[in-house]
Amino acid sequence: MKKFHKPRGHPQPGPERSAAPEAGLGALAPGAESAEEKIERLESELAERDALLAETRERYLRALADLDNQRKRSRQERLESQLHAVTGLLLELLAILDNLDRALEAATKVGKVETLLEGVRLIRRQTAALLERRGVAPFVSLRQPFDPAWHEAVRQVPTLEAEEGIIVEEIEKGYRLGNRLLRPAKVGVAARPGGGATRGGGAEGEGEVEAGADKGYSA
Repeated sequence: MKKFHKPRGHPQPGPERSAAPEAGLGALAPGAESAEEKIERLESELAERDALLAETRERYLRALADLDNQRKRSRQERLESQLHAVTGLLLELLAILDNLDRALEAATKVGKVETLLEGVRLIRRQTAALLERRGVAPFVSLRQPFDPAWHEAVRQVPTLEAEEGIIVEEIEKGYRLGNRLLRPAKVGVAARPGGGATRGGGAEGEGEVEAGADKGYSA
């Protein structure tokens, strides 16, 4: 009986094996970042945002401090300007007071009323000039129609020499500051004889007339 021998050097047929190794669990796709890389990237982005937030906050606090300093400077400048204006006015008033003292001293030494009167006239001129430099000036009231925006009637004057409602007495001058009323004039207003000289406005039977405001004045 013949025996068959397997040829040497030839492998026996069997199940085919894959040339590539099997992919293990958790393998990353090409170009994907690992968890460690993602955490590192997020931490870097967070640090950049924190730095930007800190810089923005610092700029805000600096701007706030600058604004506060500017407000303080503006307030101080306004106070200094007001103080300067008041100081100038007070110095001018002191000069008038000095002249009044001189007039009184001269009248006492000389004993003449005319000297005192001349000193008082000088002081009156100085005061009027001071007010004029500040924009203060009197306005005409006599023989003008009564206007509650400019005048304050303190009494009625029965008369036939003027029409009813015309100012016939100026008891206290009125003054304006620029185009605005500073102080209304206190006046007596003509009324019909027999109506009674009561305290009040231009027409008979009216109550007290109050000074109005801003009629005819510029803003």
